Amino acid sequence: MKRSRLVRFCVCLCVTAIAAQSLAQQPTTTTPTQPTTTITTPAAAKSLYDRLGGEKAITGIANDFVDRVAKDPKVNFTRHGTSKEWKATPENVTALKHSVAQYLCMATGGPQKYDGKDLKTLHQGMQITATEFDAMSTDFAASLDHSHVAKPEHDEFLKIVAGTKDQIVEQPSKTPTVTPTAATAPTGSKK
Repeated sequence: MKRSRLVRFCVCLCVTAIAAQSLAQQPTTTTPTQPTTTITTPAAAKSLYDRLGGEKAITGIANDFVDRVAKDPKVNFTRHGTSKEWKATPENVTALKHSVAQYLCMATGGPQKYDGKDLKTLHQGMQITATEFDAMSTDFAASLDHSHVAKPEHDEFLKIVAGTKDQIVEQPSKTPTVTPTAATAPTGSKK
């Protein structure tokens, strides 16, 4: 079955988030002659995957997120008007939910593997704006709230999402430009 671009978008978003988290949690290396002491707290000993509740809980978050973002008028869910327009058929949405859940599980430290494209390649041509990305991030936050995710895990998850912005956003948000008119044009000497 051909994966939809939206599925790949969400999966890439999740993979990037997991990679960012993994890099942030990697221990520093020391020379073999130096003794090392590691102090861990019970919360730090568990991965975000485990602290969120594992595959079942993360699948619930992913499903809620996809449903929210599909209804969000601030997000062009089907990428209408771009060369990467996507059909939100029930089959495509189901496949997207599965891919997002798989990516999120992997990105948060679970055993699942993601084999999709990197985020930059996946989102190329989707013309996603910073405003759309921010709206999508708000939808992720709402999905975490809906699932009663505790604040530390909520914040950690959203940091992962935020870390993917540069790889997903192609266009800055459009800001209105001021065009000089007779009322705003500078006054000066006439030639």
